[in-house]
Amino acid sequence: MVRDASGVVSTLTAALDKISPDAVPVVAWRDSCPYCGEIVDELRQFSDRGEVVLLVNEPIAGVRAQSLTGPVLQTIEADASRAIMVPGTPGGMPIEQGATLAGGGVGGGSVLRMLKERAQGLGTYVPTPALEQLLGTPVHQH
Repeated sequence: MVRDASGVVSTLTAALDKISPDAVPVVAWRDSCPYCGEIVDELRQFSDRGEVVLLVNEPIAGVRAQSLTGPVLQTIEADASRAIMVPGTPGGMPIEQGATLAGGGVGGGSVLRMLKERAQGLGTYVPTPALEQLLGTPVHQH
């Protein structure tokens, strides 16, 4: 079970379906995780556009304190990582109608690569030097 920012409790599948009927990247996140902290600035563009759902164990206020404005779900009596079948944070997988799809992974690079690929497919990706450096792809200056 998860709780959304307005306090509504539901299953993870129902909460994700309410956010989007399509596949949505879900990232297990801990505001106290040093590895999450390494990618918070780069994650912000995806969160701001609502292109990622953060799944947390801690109160949602901790995510908001990191200036992440997108959808957040708090697990209830469950571990966020285990809920989406990743071994740690940050870790993410695309999920559609309760099914975990291919294309995610564990670690900042895997999470950002998943989000970049989705944003490119949506036509919303904005390359930044820091993000491209983390992913090992150069930003071409014109």
